[in-house]
Amino acid sequence: MAETGRFITRRIAAATLTGPAVYFIFVGVFTFIGYRLESAPFSRSPTAVSFVFVAWVMGAVAPFAGARSERVGWAPVAAAGIVSAAAGVAMTVSGHLTAIVAGLVLVTLGMFIVVTAAPIGISTARGVRAARASSVYYSVYYSAGALGAFLPGLAWQAFGWDGVAATCGIAVAVATAGAVLGLIDGGGGGRGLRRVEPVTVRQVGVGVGRPLRYSGSR
Repeated sequence: MAETGRFITRRIAAATLTGPAVYFIFVGVFTFIGYRLESAPFSRSPTAVSFVFVAWVMGAVAPFAGARSERVGWAPVAAAGIVSAAAGVAMTVSGHLTAIVAGLVLVTLGMFIVVTAAPIGISTARGVRAARASSVYYSVYYSAGALGAFLPGLAWQAFGWDGVAATCGIAVAVATAGAVLGLIDGGGGGRGLRRVEPVTVRQVGVGVGRPLRYSGSR
């Protein structure tokens, strides 16, 4: 299908709701989890708290998420990532340190899955100007990351960690709506994909992963 002047379609809207919302969750959780773990009842030192970032090793899942998105479509893969992130946020509310750490791992896993899958949804959208669609996605994506470093902080000041988790819960709802819209759109299956210039996970703001080469047929 030839490109038109449009840069918003149902698939673009779906992916743009999904990826940025989960990135918001990731930034919000990891920006403010230190305050939770350094305060009572955990009272961990800043050095000890810094070890939670070891969870980012889950970025190794990105190539597999990309390959799976090529086979079954971006939306089903993103939906699995949303479930992981949502479960992780819920676990961080626990009063047990082990459960919190496990929750952080799940949030990280879900984020890497979603932010790998959602751009594939953008690149497989048909009948749109790819550059414009991509600029919309990444503008929203990085704006969501900035808000993730700010809005949960207001919730932390007002309600403690429960407020942070509730704020992230709203983002889960937004991401879920995007994934559902993507599934309605057909999920962005892999048929008709062609090789294009690499899109790496580094380009979506998380800095790891091998090139993912996907785009939709015209």
